[in-house]
Amino acid sequence: MNRPFHAPAPRPSPPPDLPNGRAAGVSDLLALLAAWDTAPCGPPDFDNNGNVGVPDLLALLANWGVCP
Repeated sequence: MNRPFHAPAPRPSPPPDLPNGRAAGVSDLLALLAAWDTAPCGPPDFDNNGNVGVPDLLALLANWGVCP
């Protein structure tokens, strides 16, 4: 009996944190807002869609606080 192939689940990306601190916070939010509607090719474009926008803001807010 053949089993279907299941690719391993992708690793979750690290929580958004722009200045490489230990928490996503106000400075990260300000950096994201400063880059709003731009294409920075990296943070704060957390979803890597080529534009900083609402999905990136939601990713930042979902990871607000101290990184594990």
